Amino acid sequence: MALGNPFRSSPVRAAAADLYRAIVAQSRAPEFYTGGGVPDTIDGRFDLVALHVALVVARLKQSTPALDDLAQSLFDEMIANLDVGLREAGVGDMGVGRRMKKLVSAFYGRARAYDEALAEGSDGALIEALRRNLFRAADPGADTVAAMAGYVRSQFGRLQAQSEAELRRGRIDFLPLAGRCPGGHGLTSGRPAPI
Repeated sequence: MALGNPFRSSPVRAAAADLYRAIVAQSRAPEFYTGGGVPDTIDGRFDLVALHVALVVARLKQSTPALDDLAQSLFDEMIANLDVGLREAGVGDMGVGRRMKKLVSAFYGRARAYDEALAEGSDGALIEALRRNLFRAADPGADTVAAMAGYVRSQFGRLQAQSEAELRRGRIDFLPLAGRCPGGHGLTSGRPAPI
């Protein structure tokens, strides 16, 4: 069940739901958690979804005019899914509110950090933002973090090349991570747990 403005058009909500499903599918790719060095934890899965949502929202806001309604619906879709996930994990009503507030704050902080880092020409700020927000306490090694920064920058370029019409229809074309990280060729057959 999607939260948000009930007056927002149904096609926008449907497109946002399709975009979010594509983001989650991309974020569940095993290579992120194997060769990509992202921790296969609840936090790691949240951080990877947050990264991809932030990239898509940044792309939508670059449109002329900005696709703010779709960006807001995508954010609402993420929040609704996180809320459901917490409740399914057994978090009570009182705990859900506190945790959602933390998750929303974490998302905004990460989105701001990624926006600022992508605006810079070099990858130094992006590497630091990824170390701090995606990898946190994990230390996958400098080559893996640099490869992830390359993936993020390439992915954002790919999103910028996609047409507004396709995005409005909820269609998105992500690049694979495979082959972009030092350990990416040695994938395991298991899938990471859902977020």
